[in-house]
Amino acid sequence: MLTGAMILAGLVLVGLVVQTAQSLSLVRQFRNYVPRSLPDQALPKCAVVLCLRGCDPGLERNVSRLLDQDYPNFHLVFVVDHPDDSALEIVRRVLEQRKFSRATIRVVDPSPCASLIANHHGTVLPELAAEYEVLALVDADAVTWPAWLRTLVTPLVDSELGLVYGNRWYMPRVATFGSVCRFIWNYGSVQQMVFFRYPWGGSLAMKAALPLRPEFGESLKKSFGNDTPMFSLAEAAGMKMAFHPGVMLVNQEQVRFGDFFDWIGRQMVYGRLYHPTWPMILGTGVATAFVMGVGILVNVASMLLMNWHAVMVLSGAMVFFWVVWVGLLFHFDGLVGRMVAARGEPRRWWNAGTAFRIFLAAPCVQFVFLAGLFRASRMRRVRWRGVDYRLDGPFDVQMLNYHPWIAKTTGNESIQ
Repeated sequence: MLTGAMILAGLVLVGLVVQTAQSLSLVRQFRNYVPRSLPDQALPKCAVVLCLRGCDPGLERNVSRLLDQDYPNFHLVFVVDHPDDSALEIVRRVLEQRKFSRATIRVVDPSPCASLIANHHGTVLPELAAEYEVLALVDADAVTWPAWLRTLVTPLVDSELGLVYGNRWYMPRVATFGSVCRFIWNYGSVQQMVFFRYPWGGSLAMKAALPLRPEFGESLKKSFGNDTPMFSLAEAAGMKMAFHPGVMLVNQEQVRFGDFFDWIGRQMVYGRLYHPTWPMILGTGVATAFVMGVGILVNVASMLLMNWHAVMVLSGAMVFFWVVWVGLLFHFDGLVGRMVAARGEPRRWWNAGTAFRIFLAAPCVQFVFLAGLFRASRMRRVRWRGVDYRLDGPFDVQMLNYHPWIAKTTGNESIQ
């Protein structure tokens, strides 16, 4: 039993080395990031596309912040699937109150063979690319700041990059159990998305040359994913892409645990369908959960057999793993927090009690992640914002039902 415990402890520590290397690589990108400043005349003409379905919590604030962009020549395009969508009431009210004229509302009819948002991007982006030099995407739940668009677009100017993207970081106003689990899961997700180059459409900019390619619109108009397919599309176009640390966007919404579990399954389906590194992510998740799961069983067996040396060796390795991993999580949260504070926003969302809950929940999230991986591997039917889709392949998608989103959303919970 002691030999088995020592082998498992060694595997746990090897996993910790890999996790630490990934985390420090991400930290290094943030520490080495130096904002680049360009004069107004050097910034390209840009269109910002925001797809809406229903009223996300904080939508009025988020739309208002988009109007505050310190960018000389940009146009906002709001895209919905129905003219009676409840989000349009808020959008129109904000535009009227602010007297903002550089905005357009587009209604794109649903397609029976694509998700709503993929069809929106596949329809609107190629049209806009004929008029604008750069196109930017942003999510309705993203909290931007005045320099967001300038910061996002700048790396594309006078460079070989064709596409840049940030990521999300959760700082929920209310630290429910589901919100804490999503915060933990997202830390690992950000590492993988940066390491494996997963574009995130919530804070993304591309040169117009990409959507002008015929296969861009054709692919998205029969796709379920709207951003992950851009990896292959950019690769096929010979365009370089890069993660941009300066455009991490904060999400302050809370979520129930059940909705969180449904959400991560849908998030990982995108990887399964559209990214070549899915087998590596699946294998890593299974291996980590297997070592941890067997470690728990061996620990229990060692206790029953009163083999305290084995218990001490294995328990010590596992506790050390999670102490270091959670420590790295809080360190990275601090880096993002300082960046957020520089934008004039609150940087601290957790207290000592929340930190303790995060430490206790972290090992559990590993097994939730495993369950999500298996679920995503087998998922052939997905629901997103009230619409069901059947996924028979990456570009073989069928919309099973449709209804406009007319009901208003209240509270601070993410819309699923």
